[in-house]
Amino acid sequence: MVRCFITYFWSYADGGSLSDRIGDYGLPEIQVRDYTKSILSGLKYIHDHGYVHRDIKPENILICKNNIAKIADFGLSKKLKNLLQKKESMRRKRNCTSMVSILITSHNSENKKKSPFLEGTPLYMAPETVIYGQYSSSCYVWALGCVVLEMLTGKRPWNFRITLPPIPNIQYYQGN
Repeated sequence: MVRCFITYFWSYADGGSLSDRIGDYGLPEIQVRDYTKSILSGLKYIHDHGYVHRDIKPENILICKNNIAKIADFGLSKKLKNLLQKKESMRRKRNCTSMVSILITSHNSENKKKSPFLEGTPLYMAPETVIYGQYSSSCYVWALGCVVLEMLTGKRPWNFRITLPPIPNIQYYQGN
């Protein structure tokens, strides 16, 4: 039997995670701008290589000593082509009963979705991901918006602990 080990080397991020840096009152605007620029660069790189991260949040962004933000924790990332195929398969199979079952059973102690349909941290999930189970690079816009808001204010986008984003509130603000 042949064993294969994959080793990944990562530069040391001595600045901790972005969530460690945010604090109760947020960060100065210039720092938010610089971190956002670094995060966008990382998201573009991921997208250009055909992947979607699926768990962008301050805890998964590491800060290096040169004050550059780097995206970490690719445990939930997937090749975009595979996700599109999965989405088409889901569309054919999905019914109301299975969706309710997924939403009820997929919550775990880390507040992450662990199901074949929804994966990530609900507080940073785009509405289309929660409602339709769709992942795409456009979900980054939502997640990054939540991260930027948290960097600016020191507060999470939703002021209560929940297992799913408050979709009725989001739809209300969107005018639906």
